[in-house]
Amino acid sequence: MKKLILSLVFVLVLLFAGCISTEVKHVQNADGSAFVTQTMDLSGLMSYMKNAGSSGSAYSDSFSSNPCESMKETDITCTYREGVLTLSKNFQPGNTFYKFEVQDNFISKKYRLTIDELPSFVNSAEFGSSGSLGSANSMSGIAKTQKLTDPANVASAKMMKTYGFEMTYIVSMPGEIKSAEGATSLNASSATFDLIDMMSKKKQIIVESEELSIVSVIILLILGIVILLLILLFVYKMMKPPSTPTYAPPSAPTVQPRGVQSGSVQASPPKLFGNS
Repeated sequence: MKKLILSLVFVLVLLFAGCISTEVKHVQNADGSAFVTQTMDLSGLMSYMKNAGSSGSAYSDSFSSNPCESMKETDITCTYREGVLTLSKNFQPGNTFYKFEVQDNFISKKYRLTIDELPSFVNSAEFGSSGSLGSANSMSGIAKTQKLTDPANVASAKMMKTYGFEMTYIVSMPGEIKSAEGATSLNASSATFDLIDMMSKKKQIIVESEELSIVSVIILLILGIVILLLILLFVYKMMKPPSTPTYAPPSAPTVQPRGVQSGSVQASPPKLFGNS
């Protein structure tokens, strides 16, 4: 009975307070893994309940304990301080709540991330199942998985919008983001979505990006250097003046006496008697 009364008080407080915000940061890696951090800020709700009288003060006592102490998962980083709960987890390929596709071309790689449900960090039976934190977890999508395209969530999205919930999903992709339909904010490295709006429209989160292939860049760089060297060599040969050949002047021919062949020995004239 006490839990029922506290739950009713929690709903009434939400109607008038409207101060719960959830932010999910999804860092997608090229290998298919992802690092996801989910932060739920209940500090405004806690402050409101402390000033709401005895019933609100009694309900706010459930926030005093650290919910991370009862968490059994060892692969999750959990922090809780002054009403702000933060959960972080590495998701490996093949066991994820998202779909990641890679199209490898020669020059570039194209990536496509599709998200149709919110990440499920923990089991509500093991973490935050009692008190206001369990209710807040369920309503914010931390304790259970919610499909964005499920028609049953349209009414829930409208209710959360009425209560003043704020739920944003920030995606960071490898390479440069080329498209992110439905994003409220977009730049080259990240895209921000309003989860409540996406749920009310039954739309998936789809982000596409592209980056140059490192191997292809290296190959193109080497080819470019080789082509540049060939061009420089060709230009050098074209600009080099032709060399002028040098010729030695012909030597004058040696005149030989008539009847004497070249290389023959000429006989001396005979001596006469009486000559000394």
